[in-house]
Amino acid sequence: MTGMSNNPLTAYRNRFDPPMSPAALARQLDISRSFLHRLEAGERKAGTELLRRIKEKTGIAPSELRPDLAADAAMFTEAAE
Repeated sequence: MTGMSNNPLTAYRNRFDPPMSPAALARQLDISRSFLHRLEAGERKAGTELLRRIKEKTGIAPSELRPDLAADAAMFTEAAE
């Protein structure tokens, strides 16, 4: 198994029975399957707008995907209110 299994987006997809396809999650997040793959592989980082969308659609906290932005967590909670 690849290193992608530790990624919160991959874990989210695998919660479903059967697991959600990458294409379905990409559609839900309004991104390409290719970009989703790069996010899951750790090759790309989500920007703040995508992090907000991911939180809204999946419940995954931005700090799970971008620990480097944990200090800026207030911007995500303010946007959700």
